[in-house]
Amino acid sequence: MTNTLGGGHSPAEAMAQPGSAQQGNARDRALLRVERARRAGELDRRLARLVGAEPDVALVAVGSHGREELTPGGDVDLVLLHRDRPDIAPLADRVWYPIWDSGLRLDHSVRTPAQARAVAREDLKAVLGLISARHVAGDPDLTREVRETVLADWRSDARRRLPELREMTRARWNDSGELAFLLEPDLKESRGGLRDVHAIQAVAAAWVAPAPSARVKDAYALLLDVRHALHETTGRAADHLA
Repeated sequence: MTNTLGGGHSPAEAMAQPGSAQQGNARDRALLRVERARRAGELDRRLARLVGAEPDVALVAVGSHGREELTPGGDVDLVLLHRDRPDIAPLADRVWYPIWDSGLRLDHSVRTPAQARAVAREDLKAVLGLISARHVAGDPDLTREVRETVLADWRSDARRRLPELREMTRARWNDSGELAFLLEPDLKESRGGLRDVHAIQAVAAAWVAPAPSARVKDAYALLLDVRHALHETTGRAADHLA
């Protein structure tokens, strides 16, 4: 993809050019968003074909693909839900192997609704993914059932779970520093990075605080575009801005 405002550079490369005009940067960022939406749509259609018209099965996306924010170096995080299908293992292989063969980085799990709920009540990272899970293929009622159950548990368990989220966030800050004051910050993990907005969204989902403000959303969008440009320009799944 080329961009005349970037002098023939891709949108990612144009963003990295020193002295780029503000109007050019805005157009380049818009093209990055279009590219992410295109990638998400293509991947969803491919996954839907792999799942087919199987009964009592749903494929949901969590993480960056669940938010339709998958960057070139990002992982594809998927959960295959089923209602006690005895043949779920070969069905799962039918979905996972083509993704691996395509070179995408895949993080996957297979759960019944009861298993998904049980894991979410104990595993903080699992519940953070499932409360914002997005239906991709299969039975939408199964996806809705799991999302609503997990979200209800998250809200009822907020007194216990939110301190866990606070401690996990503080540990991440201690490990990764503060984005605004680092020469080579981690765009995801540093304090003020993408993960912090995900944490704010999780707190808001528990109904104990408001959703991210417009200013926070704008900052998040900028960081996401920079991460996309970093992945595309370097060809690596690196989140340190060097």
